[in-house]
Amino acid sequence: MSAATRLADFRTEHGPVESWSAEDFEVYQDLAHAAHTGRWRRTRRRAQALVVLLYATPLYTLAELVTAHGQSWPRLNRLLDRVGDQLTTAEDRCLATGDTEWVHRVGDRIDRYADAVDRLTSRHPHTR
Repeated sequence: MSAATRLADFRTEHGPVESWSAEDFEVYQDLAHAAHTGRWRRTRRRAQALVVLLYATPLYTLAELVTAHGQSWPRLNRLLDRVGDQLTTAEDRCLATGDTEWVHRVGDRIDRYADAVDRLTSRHPHTR
């Protein structure tokens, strides 16, 4: 089902705008963005977010391992802060194109990866 069809179905199901809740308006806005934003733009935004994620993942892992060794690398921490800002920007852009579901799916996978790294580093002798 196309985004335009979902938008029309939503309007049909929810009736007049005056009766909508704040949540209905938010869902409608997401659907409207998806319907009025081209497929290539969403694909490009997803690709940009994935590139930042691919760059951030080994940095995050390295930072966790360094911390597990009881050390601190300020330069790495500053770099992670900058990458985190880029990731937030990429996420906001994806949300602006109506890709809320995709952002949540990727976020869940990132959380699982971070949990795995945390479990790995918690086994290190310096963290006990």
